[in-house]
Amino acid sequence: MKLSSLYEEMLEGLHFHEVNDGGRLILLLMDGKSSIGYINIDLITNGYEMFEEFMSEDEYLKLFRGDSFYEIEHLEVDKKHVDGGFGTKLIKKAIETIKSKGGKAIYLNASPVKHESLDLDTLINFYSKFGFKVIPDTEDEYDNKEMILRLWI
Repeated sequence: MKLSSLYEEMLEGLHFHEVNDGGRLILLLMDGKSSIGYINIDLITNGYEMFEEFMSEDEYLKLFRGDSFYEIEHLEVDKKHVDGGFGTKLIKKAIETIKSKGGKAIYLNASPVKHESLDLDTLINFYSKFGFKVIPDTEDEYDNKEMILRLWI
């Protein structure tokens, strides 16, 4: 973690708490003893089956550079803290944590399903700020967008 980020969090009274839950890593953003939000991270191995209807195995291996990657499965900020920059803090912490574990790629499904106030374009723009790119030709029946951040580049 950069010292400026640590200093900023100390001034705001924020801290992260990590919980390992059966292979899933949950990063909780805390304000004292209250949760502001969380992000779930899963290590995916043998993940080609998630993409086999969209791409060949060769395309998959080229995109993910191997057969394991991390997935940001869920990001949520408490309703009273929305628009406070806490989603940004959670994504940055997740990327930092995955890098420290030697992760080569991070995948997520940009989906506004549980976010009434967000549309798909807003979500894509949000994740794009951190370097995530839309994976072409991966639309599903809900018009979600599959996105990837490749960490080896």
